[in-house]
Amino acid sequence: MWPSLQILYLYDRVNRRNLLHEYKNLLKTSQYNSNLISEYQLNYLKSMLEYAGRHVPYYRQVFKEYDLNNGISPQKIISELPILTKDIIRSSFNELLSDEYRNTKDIFIYYTGGSTGQPSRVAVDKRYLDFRWAMVYYNLTWVGYKIGDSHGFIYGSHLDAKDQCSFRQRCQHWLMNSFQVNAFYLDKEDFKKFASKCLVKKPKFLNGYASALVEFSKYVEDNNLPIRFDFVESTAEYLSSEMRQKIEGVFTCKVYDRYGCREVGNIAHECKVRNGLHIDWQSVYVEIINKGKYPWLGQEYGDLVITSLRNKGMPLIRYYVGDIGKIDYSACSCGMVSPRLYLGGTRSIDILYACDGTMISASPLSLTTRDLYPIRKIQYVQKTPNYLEVNVVTGYEDDNNVSTILFARLKKIFGERMEIQFKFLDEIEREQSGKYRLTKRLF
Repeated sequence: MWPSLQILYLYDRVNRRNLLHEYKNLLKTSQYNSNLISEYQLNYLKSMLEYAGRHVPYYRQVFKEYDLNNGISPQKIISELPILTKDIIRSSFNELLSDEYRNTKDIFIYYTGGSTGQPSRVAVDKRYLDFRWAMVYYNLTWVGYKIGDSHGFIYGSHLDAKDQCSFRQRCQHWLMNSFQVNAFYLDKEDFKKFASKCLVKKPKFLNGYASALVEFSKYVEDNNLPIRFDFVESTAEYLSSEMRQKIEGVFTCKVYDRYGCREVGNIAHECKVRNGLHIDWQSVYVEIINKGKYPWLGQEYGDLVITSLRNKGMPLIRYYVGDIGKIDYSACSCGMVSPRLYLGGTRSIDILYACDGTMISASPLSLTTRDLYPIRKIQYVQKTPNYLEVNVVTGYEDDNNVSTILFARLKKIFGERMEIQFKFLDEIEREQSGKYRLTKRLF
């Protein structure tokens, strides 16, 4: 018998945490109708704007021309504010910290995944950290999770390795009945140990980066291991239909997608219907800007910018995450009335360019190798507008045949003037976040 909610409450009290309190509040708000959702977001947007204007040096400067008490709606004010980027966070980190939390023990530093090549710091306050974890477990209740259910994680970066060995982290894993392998350090020995734990503990579900889940499913399949889950949750990377099909086929269960980032936490999550991702409106305010910028997806798709409604330690207002999506406000057959987010299947920072300037997303590139079975893994790295490097891991020695076929296909996509170089490797290194990227643009 795993610890009851009462024991988890005791854990909260001893460690001065509020995870379970926040979790129960989320369950209460889950019954809100569309009017109450709008009112909730309006109140929290106004509160966050007022707080940032009083306590955050960066926003005190930005808000000089705005009067938050003049009756203009927070949504109107938000839409006129400048976009916040990773570069701004790097250069203005101290100015983005709240006066109330600066130099206190109630502020925690996270490192982002470094998808642009350089990890960034972001700060969160203690109360928001509890809310953030509560949101993770609350989202899971949509697809069948109950507090105390055993589960495994394939998750984390090299920056997380030390934290995962801490006494506090081990206590949290024990209390929540979970176990983990770091996604950054993955080899056959790691998978062997993790698979052994799965066979003994028989977890209800598995959570991990999409690419790591695919690799683990291949390991389980290759070794004919009887590992099955009630469901799998994919996160942190784009989950293609091919990846979803592979994972579901091996573990004989459904895969649900969670979308978020370290800077603002959970943003949206699939329900059992799996028709779009329901936005976590208690946590974030989502906008779509530059609609129509990606014509191959449709006119409603644009760049996502996120405002965190709960993190007062470092308020992030109109943060540009680099992802592409659209929002659907129609009702979902699951019964939840929250708006749904549809992702474009790629990040704007990872869009490559043909010689004529045409944008090329990761999705069509993934189709160019579907019938090239020797290819185990591939990565496209565009270093300049006219130079593309293709990293390839194959299953046997006939690399010349693979490169000849793929070269011709890529020339049709990128143009005859594109210089294309192939590198055949034993393995493609993961990012410092532990993630694997299909496309990288370095200019």
